[in-house]
Amino acid sequence: MITNGTTSVLTPPPPHHNITSTSTSAAMKFIVFACLAALTTAGRLENNPPIAIIHEHRETDGAGNFEYSFEADNGIQVESSGSTGSEGQIIMEGRYQYLTDEGKLIEVNYIANEDGFQPQSDIIPTSHSSSPSRPINFAAQRQPSQPRFATQRQPPQQQFSFQ
Repeated sequence: MITNGTTSVLTPPPPHHNITSTSTSAAMKFIVFACLAALTTAGRLENNPPIAIIHEHRETDGAGNFEYSFEADNGIQVESSGSTGSEGQIIMEGRYQYLTDEGKLIEVNYIANEDGFQPQSDIIPTSHSSSPSRPINFAAQRQPSQPRFATQRQPPQQQFSFQ
């Protein structure tokens, strides 16, 4: 505090630049973690050589219509074309294929429009009809001797009271 005649002025204490051992330890752990993450990522990148693009085609007419395709040397192929719909939405259709790690060729054809993305492929499970061709009456199949709800008697529970 500085006194100047009748007024006194409070001054803040000088700043202290103490680094606690906790924050130093946390900073060191972060640095070690970041280095380990970088080494792990670099190791993965080293094992995967770059993939060459064998073919690439892009075309657009400036009015919203486009098409593109490419093929990579690892078996990936992509073809797609699109146009502008009546309400300004993009309508696309195309296909892509790739090889699994086991060497199986996966092919997917698709349409994407106002009804959403609609893929078709042997690998995509097909949905079954949501309603059977004839209604199933489960109540009629239940045998009359079966109770509607199975009940089991529970033995009495011991009760405790705390005071």
